Amino acid sequence: MSEVKYISRMIQKRDWNNVCNTLRLMPDAYAGATIKTKHDVASEAIVSVTLLHLALMLNPPLFLVAQFIAIDSTILEVKDTIGRTPLHIAIMHKANPQVLSTLIAAAQKAIYMRADDGSLPIHLAMVYGSPKHLPVISTLLFLYPESVTLYDGHGLSLFDLIYDNVSGSLFQKEVITMLHTTNEIHSSTKRGELPSIVSGCKSFETVSSNSSEEDSTTHIKTCIICMERHVTRLLIPCGHAVLCDKCSSESRLLKMKMKCPECRQKIKSSNKIFGLILKEN
Repeated sequence: MSEVKYISRMIQKRDWNNVCNTLRLMPDAYAGATIKTKHDVASEAIVSVTLLHLALMLNPPLFLVAQFIAIDSTILEVKDTIGRTPLHIAIMHKANPQVLSTLIAAAQKAIYMRADDGSLPIHLAMVYGSPKHLPVISTLLFLYPESVTLYDGHGLSLFDLIYDNVSGSLFQKEVITMLHTTNEIHSSTKRGELPSIVSGCKSFETVSSNSSEEDSTTHIKTCIICMERHVTRLLIPCGHAVLCDKCSSESRLLKMKMKCPECRQKIKSSNKIFGLILKEN
Protein backbone atom coordinates (compact mmCIF):
# COMPACT_ATOMS: atom_id res chain seq x y z
CA MET A 1 0.00 0.00 0.00
CA SER A 2 2.86 2.39 0.73
CA GLU A 3 4.11 1.85 -2.84
CA VAL A 4 0.71 2.82 -4.21
CA LYS A 5 0.72 6.01 -2.12
CA TYR A 6 4.21 6.73 -3.41
CA ILE A 7 3.18 6.51 -7.06
CA SER A 8 0.01 8.50 -6.34
CA ARG A 9 2.18 11.30 -4.98
CA MET A 10 4.22 11.21 -8.18
CA ILE A 11 0.97 11.53 -10.13
CA GLN A 12 -0.15 14.49 -8.02
CA LYS A 13 3.22 16.14 -8.70
CA ARG A 14 2.74 15.46 -12.42
CA ASP A 15 6.04 13.57 -12.50
CA TRP A 16 4.83 11.72 -15.58
CA ASN A 17 8.12 10.18 -16.71
CA ASN A 18 8.77 8.55 -13.34
CA VAL A 19 5.17 7.35 -13.13
CA CYS A 20 5.48 5.73 -16.55
CA ASN A 21 8.81 4.10 -15.70
CA THR A 22 7.41 2.74 -12.43
CA LEU A 23 4.43 1.24 -14.25
CA ARG A 24 6.76 -0.47 -16.69
CA LEU A 25 8.85 -1.97 -13.89
CA MET A 26 5.92 -3.26 -11.81
CA PRO A 27 2.82 -3.26 -14.04
CA ASP A 28 0.79 -5.81 -12.07
CA ALA A 29 1.35 -4.05 -8.77
CA TYR A 30 0.08 -0.63 -9.83
CA ALA A 31 -2.23 -0.65 -12.86
CA GLY A 32 -5.37 -1.84 -11.03
CA ALA A 33 -4.58 -0.34 -7.62
CA THR A 34 -7.02 2.10 -6.00
CA ILE A 35 -6.55 5.05 -3.72
CA LYS A 36 -8.83 7.48 -1.88
CA THR A 37 -8.69 11.14 -2.83
CA LYS A 38 -10.50 14.47 -2.45
CA HIS A 39 -9.12 15.77 -5.71
CA ASP A 40 -12.40 16.03 -7.58
CA VAL A 41 -14.33 18.85 -9.24
CA ALA A 42 -17.76 17.26 -8.84
CA SER A 43 -17.86 16.24 -5.20
CA GLU A 44 -16.38 17.20 -1.85
CA ALA A 45 -16.69 13.62 -0.70
CA ILE A 46 -13.70 11.33 -0.58
CA VAL A 47 -13.79 8.94 -3.53
CA SER A 48 -11.90 5.74 -4.22
CA VAL A 49 -10.31 5.82 -7.66
CA THR A 50 -7.80 3.89 -9.74
CA LEU A 51 -4.44 5.46 -10.46
CA LEU A 52 -5.62 6.11 -14.02
CA HIS A 53 -8.63 8.03 -12.69
CA LEU A 54 -6.28 10.06 -10.51
CA ALA A 55 -3.91 10.81 -13.39
CA LEU A 56 -6.78 11.89 -15.66
CA MET A 57 -7.81 14.48 -13.09
CA LEU A 58 -4.48 16.18 -13.81
CA ASN A 59 -4.40 16.07 -17.63
CA PRO A 60 -1.62 13.52 -18.16
CA PRO A 61 0.30 13.16 -21.44
CA LEU A 62 -0.82 10.64 -24.02
CA PHE A 63 2.17 8.33 -23.46
CA LEU A 64 1.15 7.72 -19.83
CA VAL A 65 -2.44 6.89 -20.75
CA ALA A 66 -1.12 4.54 -23.43
CA GLN A 67 1.05 2.82 -20.81
CA PHE A 68 -1.97 2.11 -18.60
CA ILE A 69 -3.84 0.73 -21.62
CA ALA A 70 -0.89 -1.45 -22.64
CA ILE A 71 -0.82 -3.04 -19.17
CA ASP A 72 -4.54 -3.74 -18.93
CA SER A 73 -7.15 -2.11 -21.17
CA THR A 74 -10.00 -3.38 -18.95
CA ILE A 75 -9.12 -0.61 -16.49
CA LEU A 76 -10.98 1.73 -18.87
CA GLU A 77 -14.27 0.13 -17.79
CA VAL A 78 -13.55 0.30 -14.05
CA LYS A 79 -15.72 2.78 -12.14
CA ASP A 80 -14.81 4.85 -9.10
CA THR A 81 -17.03 4.86 -6.01
CA ILE A 82 -19.53 7.25 -7.63
CA GLY A 83 -19.74 5.26 -10.85
CA ARG A 84 -17.45 7.20 -13.17
CA THR A 85 -15.15 5.55 -15.70
CA PRO A 86 -11.81 7.03 -16.75
CA LEU A 87 -13.60 8.50 -19.80
CA HIS A 88 -16.02 10.38 -17.53
CA ILE A 89 -13.09 11.80 -15.55
CA ALA A 90 -11.11 12.76 -18.65
CA ILE A 91 -14.04 14.69 -20.12
CA MET A 92 -14.78 16.47 -16.83
CA HIS A 93 -11.18 17.61 -16.59
CA LYS A 94 -11.03 18.78 -20.21
CA ALA A 95 -8.39 16.27 -21.32
CA ASN A 96 -6.41 16.66 -24.51
CA PRO A 97 -8.54 15.52 -27.51
CA GLN A 98 -5.90 12.91 -28.40
CA VAL A 99 -6.19 11.40 -24.92
CA LEU A 100 -9.97 11.29 -25.22
CA SER A 101 -9.79 9.72 -28.69
CA THR A 102 -7.44 7.08 -27.32
CA LEU A 103 -9.74 6.23 -24.40
CA ILE A 104 -12.69 5.88 -26.78
CA ALA A 105 -10.74 3.76 -29.25
CA ALA A 106 -9.44 1.40 -26.57
CA ALA A 107 -12.78 0.82 -24.83
CA GLN A 108 -15.85 1.81 -26.81
CA LYS A 109 -18.06 0.13 -24.20
CA ALA A 110 -17.29 3.06 -21.88
CA ILE A 111 -19.30 5.50 -24.01
CA TYR A 112 -22.48 3.60 -23.03
CA MET A 113 -21.72 3.52 -19.29
CA ARG A 114 -23.55 5.84 -16.89
CA ALA A 115 -22.16 7.28 -13.67
CA ASP A 116 -24.22 6.99 -10.49
CA ASP A 117 -25.78 10.40 -11.24
CA GLY A 118 -27.03 9.07 -14.59
CA SER A 119 -24.49 10.90 -16.74
CA LEU A 120 -23.15 9.37 -19.93
CA PRO A 121 -19.78 10.65 -21.20
CA ILE A 122 -21.61 12.60 -23.94
CA HIS A 123 -23.69 14.39 -21.26
CA LEU A 124 -20.49 15.58 -19.60
CA ALA A 125 -19.02 16.60 -22.96
CA MET A 126 -21.91 19.04 -23.37
CA VAL A 127 -21.00 20.80 -20.11
CA TYR A 128 -17.20 20.55 -20.05
CA GLY A 129 -16.32 20.50 -23.75
CA SER A 130 -14.57 23.30 -25.62
CA PRO A 131 -13.92 24.09 -29.31
CA LYS A 132 -10.90 21.76 -29.37
CA HIS A 133 -13.21 18.90 -28.36
CA LEU A 134 -15.57 19.21 -31.36
CA PRO A 135 -14.05 16.17 -33.15
CA VAL A 136 -14.40 14.11 -29.95
CA ILE A 137 -18.05 15.13 -29.52
CA SER A 138 -18.63 14.24 -33.16
CA THR A 139 -17.11 10.80 -32.59
CA LEU A 140 -19.25 10.16 -29.50
CA LEU A 141 -22.41 11.08 -31.41
CA PHE A 142 -21.39 8.97 -34.40
CA LEU A 143 -20.73 5.89 -32.25
CA TYR A 144 -23.81 6.37 -30.05
CA PRO A 145 -26.43 8.31 -32.05
CA GLU A 146 -29.23 7.16 -29.71
CA SER A 147 -27.63 9.31 -26.99
CA VAL A 148 -29.17 12.41 -28.57
CA THR A 149 -32.54 11.21 -27.21
CA LEU A 150 -31.32 10.16 -23.75
CA TYR A 151 -31.53 12.15 -20.51
CA ASP A 152 -29.11 12.28 -17.61
CA GLY A 153 -30.10 11.49 -14.02
CA HIS A 154 -31.51 14.99 -13.56
CA GLY A 155 -33.82 14.69 -16.55
CA LEU A 156 -31.70 16.91 -18.79
CA SER A 157 -31.08 16.24 -22.46
CA LEU A 158 -27.99 17.06 -24.51
CA PHE A 159 -29.85 20.10 -25.85
CA ASP A 160 -30.45 21.27 -22.27
CA LEU A 161 -26.89 20.68 -21.11
CA ILE A 162 -25.11 22.48 -23.93
CA TYR A 163 -26.53 25.77 -22.67
CA ASP A 164 -24.64 25.25 -19.38
CA ASN A 165 -21.36 25.31 -21.31
CA VAL A 166 -19.24 28.44 -20.85
CA SER A 167 -17.16 28.10 -24.03
CA GLY A 168 -19.22 30.65 -25.93
CA SER A 169 -22.16 30.89 -28.30
CA LEU A 170 -20.17 29.83 -31.39
CA PHE A 171 -19.20 26.52 -29.78
CA GLN A 172 -22.77 26.00 -28.59
CA LYS A 173 -24.03 26.67 -32.13
CA GLU A 174 -21.63 24.10 -33.61
CA VAL A 175 -22.65 21.43 -31.11
CA ILE A 176 -26.37 22.14 -31.54
CA THR A 177 -25.92 21.67 -35.29
CA MET A 178 -24.29 18.29 -34.60
CA LEU A 179 -27.15 17.32 -32.28
CA HIS A 180 -29.85 18.24 -34.81
CA THR A 181 -27.98 16.36 -37.55
CA THR A 182 -27.60 13.27 -35.36
CA ASN A 183 -31.24 13.46 -34.28
CA GLU A 184 -32.51 13.64 -37.87
CA ILE A 185 -30.29 10.76 -38.98
CA HIS A 186 -31.29 8.67 -35.95
CA SER A 187 -35.02 9.36 -36.40
CA SER A 188 -34.92 8.65 -40.14
CA THR A 189 -32.97 5.44 -39.61
CA LYS A 190 -35.57 4.22 -37.10
CA ARG A 191 -38.27 4.88 -39.72
CA GLY A 192 -36.23 3.08 -42.38
CA GLU A 193 -35.84 6.28 -44.44
CA LEU A 194 -32.79 8.00 -45.92
CA PRO A 195 -32.38 11.28 -44.01
CA SER A 196 -32.55 14.29 -46.32
CA ILE A 197 -29.65 15.93 -44.51
CA VAL A 198 -27.30 13.21 -45.75
CA SER A 199 -27.67 14.37 -49.34
CA GLY A 200 -24.59 16.37 -50.26
CA CYS A 201 -23.31 16.30 -46.68
CA LYS A 202 -19.85 14.82 -46.10
CA SER A 203 -19.68 14.95 -42.31
CA PHE A 204 -20.48 17.11 -39.31
CA GLU A 205 -16.90 16.85 -38.04
CA THR A 206 -15.93 20.15 -39.66
CA VAL A 207 -14.85 23.01 -37.44
CA SER A 208 -17.25 25.68 -38.66
CA SER A 209 -20.03 26.01 -41.19
CA ASN A 210 -18.38 29.23 -42.35
CA SER A 211 -15.01 27.58 -42.93
CA SER A 212 -13.91 26.25 -46.31
CA GLU A 213 -13.13 22.57 -46.77
CA GLU A 214 -9.47 23.48 -47.08
CA ASP A 215 -9.52 25.37 -43.78
CA SER A 216 -11.27 22.52 -41.94
CA THR A 217 -8.66 19.95 -43.03
CA THR A 218 -5.58 22.11 -42.54
CA HIS A 219 -5.37 21.26 -38.84
CA ILE A 220 -5.88 17.49 -39.19
CA LYS A 221 -2.74 15.47 -38.47
CA THR A 222 -1.38 13.44 -41.39
CA CYS A 223 0.61 10.21 -41.37
CA ILE A 224 4.33 10.71 -40.73
CA ILE A 225 5.22 8.06 -43.37
CA CYS A 226 3.02 8.71 -46.41
CA MET A 227 2.31 12.37 -45.55
CA GLU A 228 -1.07 12.01 -47.27
CA ARG A 229 -3.66 10.11 -45.22
CA HIS A 230 -5.03 11.14 -41.83
CA VAL A 231 -3.56 9.62 -38.68
CA THR A 232 -5.80 6.76 -37.52
CA ARG A 233 -3.61 4.56 -35.29
CA LEU A 234 -2.18 4.92 -31.79
CA LEU A 235 1.07 3.04 -31.14
CA ILE A 236 1.38 1.10 -27.88
CA PRO A 237 3.14 1.55 -25.48
CA CYS A 238 4.81 4.84 -26.53
CA GLY A 239 1.46 6.53 -27.20
CA HIS A 240 2.41 8.29 -30.43
CA ALA A 241 -0.40 8.87 -32.93
CA VAL A 242 1.58 9.22 -36.17
CA LEU A 243 0.43 6.52 -38.62
CA CYS A 244 -2.53 5.86 -40.91
CA ASP A 245 -4.18 2.44 -41.32
CA LYS A 246 -2.17 1.53 -44.42
CA CYS A 247 1.22 2.54 -43.01
CA SER A 248 0.52 0.69 -39.75
CA SER A 249 -0.23 -2.63 -41.43
CA GLU A 250 1.74 -5.62 -40.17
CA SER A 251 3.94 -5.73 -43.27
CA ARG A 252 4.77 -2.01 -43.01
CA LEU A 253 5.55 -2.27 -39.30
CA LEU A 254 7.88 -5.20 -39.96
CA LYS A 255 9.73 -3.09 -42.52
CA MET A 256 10.15 -0.48 -39.78
CA LYS A 257 11.47 -3.26 -37.50
CA MET A 258 8.43 -2.78 -35.24
CA LYS A 259 9.79 0.57 -34.02
CA CYS A 260 7.86 3.81 -33.67
CA PRO A 261 9.02 6.25 -36.38
CA GLU A 262 8.73 9.09 -33.89
CA CYS A 263 10.69 7.80 -30.87
CA ARG A 264 12.13 4.45 -32.07
CA GLN A 265 10.57 2.58 -29.15
CA LYS A 266 9.47 -1.00 -29.90
CA ILE A 267 5.83 -1.30 -30.96
CA LYS A 268 3.77 -3.95 -29.15
CA SER A 269 0.46 -3.15 -30.79
CA SER A 270 -1.59 -0.34 -32.34
CA ASN A 271 -5.10 0.82 -31.54
CA LYS A 272 -7.65 2.25 -33.95
CA ILE A 273 -8.49 5.91 -33.31
CA PHE A 274 -12.04 7.07 -34.00
CA GLY A 275 -12.47 10.70 -34.96
CA LEU A 276 -9.87 13.15 -36.20
CA ILE A 277 -6.46 13.78 -34.65
CA LEU A 278 -5.55 17.45 -34.78
CA LYS A 279 -2.07 18.88 -35.21
CA GLU A 280 -0.52 20.22 -32.04
CA ASN A 281 -0.21 24.00 -31.93
